[in-house]
Amino acid sequence: MIELIIIWLLYVFVVSQLLPILLELLGYLLVFLLECLWIAFTTTLKAIWFGLTFPFRRRQPSQAYEEPEPEQAPEEEMDFATMCEGQSPYLVACYLLRLDPDGFTEEEFKRNYRYAIMVNHPDRGGSDEAATAVNIARDVIKQARGWA
Repeated sequence: MIELIIIWLLYVFVVSQLLPILLELLGYLLVFLLECLWIAFTTTLKAIWFGLTFPFRRRQPSQAYEEPEPEQAPEEEMDFATMCEGQSPYLVACYLLRLDPDGFTEEEFKRNYRYAIMVNHPDRGGSDEAATAVNIARDVIKQARGWA
């Protein structure tokens, strides 16, 4: 009879004291494992998404412009004025600053303008005409967007 009382007391102690602690630890372990799985899943999705969309991404201003190799160059070279003939000033300005004419933010505009003026500034090896064209493009876009 005394053995049954001792077993009953041990059972009550385990159920009342240790079981809630063990269940709580099990819950923390489950949450940790789910978070690890979620991180692995989202990282995999990001990698897949980047792989699928990489060919369609626009070049960022921080990436250097690569000139075509001489064998890839067109046989008849056209100057910039001839290419822009008949185009709206806004489209030409967006082309100069490498912006999407359909939509861009003011932050993208500022970043692309800074990059274009840095590359075309006479103190950095650019020409006066190119720097002037970049500044005119800035003014045209600011006026068109109402950011003056």
